[in-house]
Amino acid sequence: MMDMMGKIFLTLGIIITSLTVNGQSKFSISLGVGEMYHNGDLRESPLPDPRTTHLTYGGGLNYHFNNSLFISYRYAKGKISGTHSYALSAGKQDRGLSFEAPVQEHSIRIGVDLFKLKRTNLNLLAFAGVGYAKITPSSSVEGPGVLREITIPLGLGLDYELNKFFDLYAEGTFHETFTDYLDDVSERGNAKLGDNFIDLTVGIRIKFGRPSINTKPLIGGYPDYLGYGCPGFQ
Repeated sequence: MMDMMGKIFLTLGIIITSLTVNGQSKFSISLGVGEMYHNGDLRESPLPDPRTTHLTYGGGLNYHFNNSLFISYRYAKGKISGTHSYALSAGKQDRGLSFEAPVQEHSIRIGVDLFKLKRTNLNLLAFAGVGYAKITPSSSVEGPGVLREITIPLGLGLDYELNKFFDLYAEGTFHETFTDYLDDVSERGNAKLGDNFIDLTVGIRIKFGRPSINTKPLIGGYPDYLGYGCPGFQ
């Protein structure tokens, strides 16, 4: 059952939906899938190891205030893990530390469209926000059990407009936490390294009244946002 903090973030997402439906403009739904991985004590390098990356999936509700500023509710479900079995040094391998942890996160994000490439359908965006994650680590040593943590999601993305109804997108999100126990082994790891996790996702955005970026020629270097999405919202 969803706990109180999860319900609060979901309620905020429903409020965003209500505002957009009532306004009948600038609303979209995101559905995505990708890979999630841990970035903490048991990592060997800042790059993801394919052996310790896991499927993540989720969705979101988005509302565009204007041509560049938007707010989103996002839900993501995945898993992180780590092990010294793949360590380069024999010393680390001998320690035998490993863990895995299912992750569920609700977040509210504020984003901005950084720029749109002229005469193209490609847009670069950035976002930051606050989230709430339920993380359940299990490891080769006894640890803290279920963690309920505030997170700070930070990321960059690319948005490609297929038409006035659908966009394709790719995003990379860094999820900062305020605990050193995501991996459940920090008492034997390096306490100076804070734990966080990262996800890389691709997906589709379904637009309901969001302005189309290529419906009119560029005016003064910026697109003229006059077209809208699904029929009935125009």
